[in-house]
Amino acid sequence: MAFSTKKVDINSRRIIGFHCARVILLDVTAPFEKQAGISLTDALENVLCICGKMEGPSRIPLISIYLLKSKPQQILPFSCTKSNFVNLHGALTELRTFLHESLADFQLKNEESCLQQGLTEACSDYKRYLEGFPQAPHNFSKLEMIVFTGHSGQHVQSQFEAASQQLNISVVKRVVSATIRSSLITHTMMGGSPGVPSSEDTTGLVDVILLDCDPYSLQNFFYLWLNETSKDSEHIQLLLPPPSPADSELIIKCDLLEQMLSPYQLPFCEAFDLHTESVSCKHVYPTASKAVSMTVPVKHLKAVGCIPLSKLCDSAVFGLSLIVLPTSCWKLDWEEIERNHSHYTCLCNELLTKDVALLTKLVYPSVGSQPKEWSSSRTSQAIKPSGYFVLMPSENRYKTFELQFQFKVESILVKSVISRELLIPFIAAPSEEKLDEVAKMRVQSSLSMVNKWILGDTGGNYRRLQPTVLRVRVMGCSQTYQSPKVSSG
Repeated sequence: MAFSTKKVDINSRRIIGFHCARVILLDVTAPFEKQAGISLTDALENVLCICGKMEGPSRIPLISIYLLKSKPQQILPFSCTKSNFVNLHGALTELRTFLHESLADFQLKNEESCLQQGLTEACSDYKRYLEGFPQAPHNFSKLEMIVFTGHSGQHVQSQFEAASQQLNISVVKRVVSATIRSSLITHTMMGGSPGVPSSEDTTGLVDVILLDCDPYSLQNFFYLWLNETSKDSEHIQLLLPPPSPADSELIIKCDLLEQMLSPYQLPFCEAFDLHTESVSCKHVYPTASKAVSMTVPVKHLKAVGCIPLSKLCDSAVFGLSLIVLPTSCWKLDWEEIERNHSHYTCLCNELLTKDVALLTKLVYPSVGSQPKEWSSSRTSQAIKPSGYFVLMPSENRYKTFELQFQFKVESILVKSVISRELLIPFIAAPSEEKLDEVAKMRVQSSLSMVNKWILGDTGGNYRRLQPTVLRVRVMGCSQTYQSPKVSSG
């Protein structure tokens, strides 16, 4: 794919998303629990290690950590995560040492929280960092402040309001108050959806959420940082037929959200893919400085048909699946965002009701609407291939712990379809008409010893696939990657 470094236009979007800088303020005053701090540190180490070793531009470009005791203690100055795991690991080791050796003695003193002072110092330190590096990329010109605490969200809100006079609000994107619930409460709760943070309130710049004291929930919270925080353009446009003869095409503007990290951006990608040629090929990614100014076209997918989900064969689709959501582009006015969101919701509902998937075809904008650098190139005048993509509706139901009610989230999953040019015929040998009884009994006996698994969250008596930690020695320190592990459901 050819990249452009020109100014972004209506048919283009930046190849690199916006990922703001982040500062973690860990309030360890009572009732903060030691186990909560240990689980939080382990989950943070996992995601920083993954992010630091990923190819391509960093998804967590800048991070700092403060320990809030009687006075704020900065255990990690603002640092890049890319190829910097040694320094990050040292700061997290210092944090673990405090939790294991000094937390109980500190909480016995029953001292007041220094959250207000910590917010002020973190904001001032970030401002000094930007002044020292005026060439800092635009993708982390804003700061997100995350307060982990055992106190309520109202406590953090009051402290933020008291400190707001000294804060430079112009560089703050938002403040997140993450209250970590007691491990005793977490383990005695039944049902629900593990790893789903529940929102308590949103007031101004402060978002209040509740987190469970378990590694799975905390790691999911940190993994959300790998998504873009804001968008200056939609990723794709769905083109549906005109609703009536008097109307033009119905256009739904959507963003693409990754469902998983690409294994090819991580070390040991051969452990996640059986296709030898894919893992042996060298994938080249642009540097952060180049990627900031690069743009790619906004894809246009035209609806060409509907496929019953029962007739959709898994072997006909390929590649990483992406989640399609209504765009949150900040350049659109509020009325257009609401109208676009309504069309998206109705599309999801209609596909679910009819139990069908939407088959779409990649189409290219007309020459008149293309940027000059596209239309003037020789390749743009040639006949281009048009890939096909299938949009599959999905409905997920979640159950909150506090209010014990369910809510549903409708979304669409998109995958590439294998076209005729890509398909290799498969000719299988005919199966035996009569099964060998001895072999049949041996296979049945063997399979009966295999545990039943379900990929995802379930309240049943199955086993659930959850991440575990795989540590390897790199540059003399422990680095963390994710691999599947079975845990009781």
